[in-house]
Amino acid sequence: MEEYEISLGDYIRVLWQEKWVVIFTFIAAVALALIVSFTTPRQYQVQTALLILPPLYQDIGGQLTGTVLSPESYKRLALAGDLLEQTIRRTGLDKSGFTPEMVQRLMKVEVEQTTAKEFPGQFPLHLRVTFTGSDRENLVRLAQAWSQTFVERNAELFMTRTAQSLAYVTQSLAEVEGELYKKQEELKAYLQDNPETVVQAEVDALYTKYADYLKSLADAEKQLAAAEARVKTLEEALAKEPEYFVLTRTPSDEALWQFLGNRPDAHTLASYTEIKLTDQVLNSTYVSLRYDLALAQAEFASLQASVAYYREALARISEELAAKQAKLLEIKT
Repeated sequence: MEEYEISLGDYIRVLWQEKWVVIFTFIAAVALALIVSFTTPRQYQVQTALLILPPLYQDIGGQLTGTVLSPESYKRLALAGDLLEQTIRRTGLDKSGFTPEMVQRLMKVEVEQTTAKEFPGQFPLHLRVTFTGSDRENLVRLAQAWSQTFVERNAELFMTRTAQSLAYVTQSLAEVEGELYKKQEELKAYLQDNPETVVQAEVDALYTKYADYLKSLADAEKQLAAAEARVKTLEEALAKEPEYFVLTRTPSDEALWQFLGNRPDAHTLASYTEIKLTDQVLNSTYVSLRYDLALAQAEFASLQASVAYYREALARISEELAAKQAKLLEIKT
């Protein structure tokens, strides 16, 4: 037997010989895909979801109270025939011949976050309903009407939750009120038994606050003195600097030659030599000093306000401290 090795050129040669078959097959596949795409009706999906809150004992209580249903129960409630009939009437689709069975075929109900084995499982639960069909507008109307109808028809299942929450909160409020009264009585007794300790602690706190404010005032006064000295220095330097420089010069050489070209007489020539030109130039040093002075004055004003605030605060703390010290002295006496 003779062995023959097939090369890439052989494949290419075969494809070239059958090129019309390949081209026709490709065109037929594209045409078929376009026909299917244009003739198949579009499918839409509209999704709505409801949040199922946890049982009451998982929210605020310690005992099992409130209505608890399994995930399958929520699915059955979502697909109940009377609920779907009311949904169809609310959307007006009953005139178009819609039936609960037709709506059920359009619906897909899912419950997330739990399973029947784990029941009651983890809360909250998400009851998600997906409507699938070719009429987008009807799907939206069905989803909205179904959500409203489901909440209205099943509200009684969760009515006891509000009443139980109110009872629990009322009971908790009474308990907390009693504990608060006890704490207040203990505080009164402590103040009666240990008044000196309490007042001494207040005096110590005022001393610490007074020392902090006094240190801040000293720092602010130092900065204020430095800022005031800087303002005075800048004002003195600014007073010595003119705002403009006046420069005097004779006419330029070009002007002189032009004047001589007009052949002036002796009198006019004598007058020309006495001509003086003056230029006014802004003093850059003066501008810089004015800018620095404005910044220094702003800083000086800010430090003045800080010093006034610290002095006022120290006076207030001093009065309060004197009153506390007098009270402490009275208690000790």
